[in-house]
Amino acid sequence: MDSTFQGKGESGAPRVGRLGDSGGGRGGGRVRSLTAVSRALRLALAVGAIAEATGSAGCKDTDATALHRTLTNLGVEDVPARPPRVFRIVCDRSETAPCEHGLVMQLISEVAHEAYQRPGSRIEVHLMGEVVAETRLVGSATIPPREDRGERAARAAEERFVQSIRPVLCTPLGAALASPRPRRSPIAESLDKVALGPTQGLPVEVIAVTDLRDTSLGDMECGRLPSAVEFQARLRRRGLLELGTYANTRVHFVVGDRGPIPRRDCPVTMGRERALMQLWTTALRTAGAREITFHTELPDLTPLLSETPDAGAPSATTTSNRSRTR
Repeated sequence: MDSTFQGKGESGAPRVGRLGDSGGGRGGGRVRSLTAVSRALRLALAVGAIAEATGSAGCKDTDATALHRTLTNLGVEDVPARPPRVFRIVCDRSETAPCEHGLVMQLISEVAHEAYQRPGSRIEVHLMGEVVAETRLVGSATIPPREDRGERAARAAEERFVQSIRPVLCTPLGAALASPRPRRSPIAESLDKVALGPTQGLPVEVIAVTDLRDTSLGDMECGRLPSAVEFQARLRRRGLLELGTYANTRVHFVVGDRGPIPRRDCPVTMGRERALMQLWTTALRTAGAREITFHTELPDLTPLLSETPDAGAPSATTTSNRSRTR
């Protein structure tokens, strides 16, 4: 199910300059005067910024950047749209996984706000099943082209968009989360299945809310963990996460607090958790992922999804809360 929200501007909304018009009192005139003064002040500041930038020797790129930033901050010029991406949220709702209602709803909202700055982007929400055949796309939404102008109109359009996608993404997912939790989590198979979706050549950001404890390739909850070589061999035998599967993709895992495993008396140690992270890092690097990150809680998406130069080689990042080490 795909939803596209088209903003229509603020043509039907009351304007500040019209307050008090019908009453004929002095209040409306006072508001209009303040509005005019505000506009004149912003225009004067903008002219000053232009004069300063153009007066710099050589009109360097840095001067142009500073000018654009000044005009944007003054509200004279719109914030430029960022390049579109495909955002894929993967919810592992098995017994030990952290994908609970409150967390994933907050994630969808934050992804929607981030994606809105990138017209043409696509948001997808995938629900992991007990077997890979049950892993499915719950819903998707496409970011519309920009139509509104001005900071206030842009904020209003963004809020309308976020509200409009809730019935498409949040409602069906909420209904699914109300059902009993599965005991198995086919993580590798589900990540491979999700990667089959169309991208139209756009960069992909996968945000997987999972505990990393795959049960389709062995007992990664309590059993002996395979070595990186053994894990790769298991993936190859199943034809999973092959070379290029995750090209032009960054993968961000939200792993939660790594609590105990229900009904199983096996220790949870940080050594084992780090080993799990390393197994998935190696597997996704082999599949072509540009970057892999791990988080114990929802990260701040703005810096996480910022434009970073791609050096051409995949990189791995391990995070705990918001600390990063490369």
